[in-house]
Amino acid sequence: MSREPVTRSITSYLAERARASGQIGTYTLAQTSGPVIGCVIGFAAIYGIFCTGLNFFMGYTGQASFGQNDQNIQANVQKALSAYSIKSIHPSVQGGVVTLTGTVDFCRTKILADELTSGIPGVKSIWDRVEVSGPTIPDKELSKQIKNLITDRIHRLGGFGFGSISAQVHDGVVTLRGYAAPQLALPTTAAVADIPGVKNLIDHIKPVPPVEPHWQSSFEIGAGESSQ
Repeated sequence: MSREPVTRSITSYLAERARASGQIGTYTLAQTSGPVIGCVIGFAAIYGIFCTGLNFFMGYTGQASFGQNDQNIQANVQKALSAYSIKSIHPSVQGGVVTLTGTVDFCRTKILADELTSGIPGVKSIWDRVEVSGPTIPDKELSKQIKNLITDRIHRLGGFGFGSISAQVHDGVVTLRGYAAPQLALPTTAAVADIPGVKNLIDHIKPVPPVEPHWQSSFEIGAGESSQ
């Protein structure tokens, strides 16, 4: 069934906008006639103009509030970084997403900046673009250094019983995996992040409950058996 073409005007456009948003009922020119058409179109025009103006006003005030909130977040992030004398990292915020840029000497500063930023109210996510300068150490050499560090940490804790941690290195990026109690995990990650040549640290260590005193062993790493 064909329909006669209807000339598109500002009133019909606003009427369609109102109908599409469910603001008024559905009317067609074929189903109405005379004064009813004029009333419907007139009402739609007025209502459409009102809604358009209201949406514009709400959008404008929403954007202004949104921008103001971003400014507050950026100021708070900057204060947090300044409190730890981190002056080489610069934050910017858009829509609650914080972008960190800059250059630092050690990976520990990069990680600290992420932790400080994540604790700021209103932060939705962090885009870390901070680069770690310093020497470039071959992966093999860096891996050996990190494994020796982990072994030393376990030895200082008295041996087995606090978990285990493995390390993989690729282009200076260190990935730590394993299961470890806080006594082993926390100082290990901090020490690795402080090693020159580490460009980034990915922590995949899964925490386990703190070890009980009677679980500790006084034997060195690699001991084959324990005394009775």
